[in-house]
Amino acid sequence: MEKADGFFMEIREYQQAYERLQKAWSSLDVASAQEFNELYARNPKLDEPLEDAALQTVVDHLREVRNLKHTKIEPGFRRWMIRSLKEQKRVYRKHSRHQLQPSGQQALPFLIYERLIAELFRRHQGTHKAAVQINMVSSYGAARNGELLDSEVRDFPEEAEAYRRLLRGILQDLDPEAAQHPKVDFVLRDALAAAERNEKTLIFCARTATLAELARRLTALWEERMLEKWRRVYPEAAREDIFDTTHDDKRMRARHSLLQNRFRRPQDVLSLALRERYLGSLLPIASFALERLGEVVSRANEKLLQVKVGRTSATDRDYRLLKRCVEQAAAELWRNEHPGDVTYREAVKALCDPRFLSFGLDLAPDDLENDDTGTFAPKWRITEQSARLAIPNGPTLWTELSPFLEQLPFPLRVGIVERLASYLTYKDVPFLTDVVLAARDSGMDPNDLESQVLLPFVDGFWTSALGEPWLTRLRSFLDYFIKRNEQQKQDILDGPLKTGQLVRETRDGESRERLREAFNTPLYPMVLVANEVMQEGLDLHKNCRRVVHHDLAWNPAQLEQRVGRVDRIGSLTLEMRKSDPTAELHVLYPLIQNTIDVRLFRTVKEREKWLEFLLGAPPNFSEYAEAHEEAPDLPPALAQSLAINLQPPRR
Repeated sequence: MEKADGFFMEIREYQQAYERLQKAWSSLDVASAQEFNELYARNPKLDEPLEDAALQTVVDHLREVRNLKHTKIEPGFRRWMIRSLKEQKRVYRKHSRHQLQPSGQQALPFLIYERLIAELFRRHQGTHKAAVQINMVSSYGAARNGELLDSEVRDFPEEAEAYRRLLRGILQDLDPEAAQHPKVDFVLRDALAAAERNEKTLIFCARTATLAELARRLTALWEERMLEKWRRVYPEAAREDIFDTTHDDKRMRARHSLLQNRFRRPQDVLSLALRERYLGSLLPIASFALERLGEVVSRANEKLLQVKVGRTSATDRDYRLLKRCVEQAAAELWRNEHPGDVTYREAVKALCDPRFLSFGLDLAPDDLENDDTGTFAPKWRITEQSARLAIPNGPTLWTELSPFLEQLPFPLRVGIVERLASYLTYKDVPFLTDVVLAARDSGMDPNDLESQVLLPFVDGFWTSALGEPWLTRLRSFLDYFIKRNEQQKQDILDGPLKTGQLVRETRDGESRERLREAFNTPLYPMVLVANEVMQEGLDLHKNCRRVVHHDLAWNPAQLEQRVGRVDRIGSLTLEMRKSDPTAELHVLYPLIQNTIDVRLFRTVKEREKWLEFLLGAPPNFSEYAEAHEEAPDLPPALAQSLAINLQPPRR
């Protein structure tokens, strides 16, 4: 302990010398700094006296730092340390401070809040000043729910109670869906803008009320943006024209859900657009089936007579059942003509199984494909025209993605296809708006989009300008999905993919692993609002390179843990840098001016500076300077020479 205490004293001595050097260097103007750089380039030892007093001061402090580094700090750390800093992260991490200045009505709650705390201290009333101030800079909801404004708290000085009553009244009157809190508003705008660029954002927030408010308002504001996307096609549309409303407990369907229903309802031919037509992907014999279409239709109608379905599927043509009858008929014909071919043995076996007609490729009843069994015989028949709809005449979504699907067992293949087909039609997902926009641009009337015309259009959509990004995301998603273990795959299937929500937050009962798997895919959620539960032990790096510290922490190790969720081996940032060396990992600090935010940021950054520097990072005075300060850069070679070397000494 005596040795440890002695070493800590040496570290403090070194810190003081370093701070004197930083102060002297930061006081130089641009010309003096340039002159020093030239001197250092000519004489790195700087062992000649200088006429310029300011430069000589820098040199004197530099010698002191060098001496302590070599004689005390490096030997001391080598005795105690077992690792050093990975320097690479300083290259690609971009730390951004955003100074937020409350003005007008925004400023009033902050002014009253500060006056309330000042009055408490003037009256010698104990309170955790930092904690209650952090509530206010987090969100109005956090301040409103904090202990300081709790009406049950008694024994308030009369002068302070007046401010408390005024502040409570103001906060209660604020509309929680539109309250203009400077930090909350900034984070909302930032995350939504990133989502529109198809970039994910990880927001760390310690206050429960703030976390819930961010998630709620992000969802509401994203709906507004989705409404604007629909208005690119229907400029005069009101909200109730696009999204469902409820009147007298009766749901009034609007454009989105009506089109969504056409993609999902088996009685609509458009339901084939996002389902896998197996004669194009699983068993690619579409040409064979079309050449023998008459035989396929005849045999398919025989199959149709063998099944019993519900009343609706019996009276109205069910394209899911039609597709299965056509696929089984074609597979049987192909098997009969190619009895020794084993290339597609498993596919032929599944398609020819009697259970396929009722239960699909997984051969088991489930809710994924809306399997419909009943007591009624279908009254409709399959025609050559309708059979052609089930046989792809060219590439479709799933033929493009078949290399990935081939790596999945049939039940999992069915599950992921059906989940993605539903995902694409959710309200928060702008796929339907892009399809309708592309259809309009191709000359179709967006007010009269016939399903039989829209089906082949969707098949070709994936190679269009609007469709290619969707195909790329789905390809990337499947690439990630097939590499997960069985439990992780199930977490993806049963998690947020089922709801298509833009934003998710950590809350009681929510599985961390399920959130992790969903966030690591390139699909929704695009925003994860996380508390401290998510800041350790989870990898969230596969598709995210943006971290927002909404609520700061006093300990720099906590901030590093947060950023470490997306800065891992194989992260999106490092993968991007393989082709683009300028790609960065963005770390954002929204700070409300003239509040505890600034002091907290300054404190944690000062601690981080020493943590990093003492672990081997070269000094970077500008990185940790105040926002209004601009320190000139040290000569790179000099900065590197000042870095503490923690490698074992050579023998």
